[in-house]
Amino acid sequence: RMRRSPSTARPRTALPLLLVLAVLIAGCAGNRPTTPEIRYFTLAYAPPSFPLQPVDAVLTIQPLTASPGYETARMVYQEREYALAEYVYHRWRSTPARMVTAHLVRDMRGSGLFRSVVPVESMVRATHLIEGNVEEFLEVDEGEQWHAVLGLSISLLRIDRSLPGEMVLFQKSYRTSKPSAAKNPRGLAEAMSMALAELSGQIGADIHAAISGTEG
Repeated sequence: RMRRSPSTARPRTALPLLLVLAVLIAGCAGNRPTTPEIRYFTLAYAPPSFPLQPVDAVLTIQPLTASPGYETARMVYQEREYALAEYVYHRWRSTPARMVTAHLVRDMRGSGLFRSVVPVESMVRATHLIEGNVEEFLEVDEGEQWHAVLGLSISLLRIDRSLPGEMVLFQKSYRTSKPSAAKNPRGLAEAMSMALAELSGQIGADIHAAISGTEG
């Protein structure tokens, strides 16, 4: 009787094993968890209006800084005292300091309160300078109601070319809390937008009053 050579017998036994391995690999690939998509949020609100007479001032706004804990684009929240946490898959489009700076520039430029609002690097000589810091920028979860909490410190300086330094006209802290309509990051973005709209209106009015007082 002719013996079957090993070379002719191997394909028949290997084929079922290959099929089993293919099925196992496909099953593992199908069960592999997918990483959730990161969603980004920004601030959006209508610029505040000011029923005030403009002043003859050229304003520039220095990019704001941020206190430790808010130098990130991650959305920060607080569930209990002394403990801050961050959303993993939900983030701001930019850092709080950059977003607040951009909106303050937009609001002051569109307010009609000043002769001009120019960038820091502008060739136009500014008469007044705004500096500031983001003190708080977070969601606070208190029982059944969540809030967006925003705190800013703002300084207004008059630039006098005849003096070696600037003159501080005022330094002030602003803080507000707005309830979130929904307990999620979108609700935080909406409430934080309302918070900045309120503070931007206060800041614009205070800057105008300070400059008007010095002019008078």
